[in-house]
Amino acid sequence: MKKHIIYWIAPAVILILYILIYFFDWGGLSFAMAPEYNREFGVIENTQVLIIVGMLVVCLKGSKLSDKLPKYFFLLGMPASLFILLEEVDYGLHIYDWYVGKTTAMINAEYETKVRNIHNSFALTEVFKKLSFLFLAIICLLAARPKGKFQFLDRFQALVPATFRPSPLLALTVVLVPLISQFAFFIKNNFDIRSRVLNGNISEFEETLIYYCIFLYLYQVLANNRGYRKNVIVGSAEMREEIA
Repeated sequence: MKKHIIYWIAPAVILILYILIYFFDWGGLSFAMAPEYNREFGVIENTQVLIIVGMLVVCLKGSKLSDKLPKYFFLLGMPASLFILLEEVDYGLHIYDWYVGKTTAMINAEYETKVRNIHNSFALTEVFKKLSFLFLAIICLLAARPKGKFQFLDRFQALVPATFRPSPLLALTVVLVPLISQFAFFIKNNFDIRSRVLNGNISEFEETLIYYCIFLYLYQVLANNRGYRKNVIVGSAEMREEIA
């Protein structure tokens, strides 16, 4: 039950709660989800930041593994995670804007005239999103436990080391991504909503879950490789005892 809570129950409950609080201003807390001054200071954006920091920490730990393949995997993951983190926080510009007293109008104008991040300034948002969906699709294929006629999955998974294959439960987390997205758009399109700060960015809820999926996968790969290493050490020790 604990694993089900981690993989899909907790993220589903938290994001549905975020959506309802934001759209219906439950408890007058819509401003906390996405402040009118700058949504970067809101709970939604900062939840993403915390998850990405978690990704970076996992990659840092994974980079210290002794086995080369996972070690290089995490070494590549470190700059990738750092890049995503810096993109999400606009390289700290929102803090600078607040410090110097820029207004919301001034900040919005800068999004149109200046480079604040790469994915928005160079129209790469859709490219990054498609790459993330491709990554999630691969995770689903690796997480699947094929039965019957799905032999192509067996062949595909055979190409990937066992320690890089996630728990089948991670597929449930991935399936949540479109469900959460559609729920958010359903609320937006069918109800009289209070806040309009995220009018053009409803996908922020979906994005939060995408980062969570990636974090869980990275954490699993780290745990799998540590477990594999531990089993190898224990097995070697047992063999030495038998020989002795």
